[in-house]
Amino acid sequence: IIDGAHEIGMKVHVGFRPALWGYYGPFDQFFRTKFFDDHPQWRTVDRDGTPVSRMSWAFPQVRKRQIDVLAEAVSFGADGAHIVFNRAWPVVLYEQPFIDTFQKQYGVDPRNIDETDPRIFKVRSDIVTTFIREVRAMLDREEKVRKNGKRLELSLCVMSNEYDNLQF
Repeated sequence: IIDGAHEIGMKVHVGFRPALWGYYGPFDQFFRTKFFDDHPQWRTVDRDGTPVSRMSWAFPQVRKRQIDVLAEAVSFGADGAHIVFNRAWPVVLYEQPFIDTFQKQYGVDPRNIDETDPRIFKVRSDIVTTFIREVRAMLDREEKVRKNGKRLELSLCVMSNEYDNLQF
């Protein structure tokens, strides 16, 4: 498919939805990954501790897994990577690494303050930014392997406004 697209002058970005690890019934038969099932400790959790059907980017292992999958897809000759954020939120909620980082920076437990506090958005944004930097580094490594001088691109599909992007 990539070769065919290139033959007619099109660029190809391979992509994924960060939240598509598992789904509720009856669709759980179709949308479920072994990684999701094997690592419940890395799932997102709500502020009351309720697990959410997503994996959290607060855990380096989750970010690495997604980057490894994306790297494999890019290695088939794609011109870049694409992340579909607008159908993927949240990628961080109240997991322990998030709580630890928040408490270190601000001295309070984020579960005890208003959910719309800008400090919560800031720490979550920092975690997402870390992931984007890791993706960029992966693309740069792949570019060096190819030795063709073409910069691999990163494209994102995001929410419609700044507030929603910061919130999630």
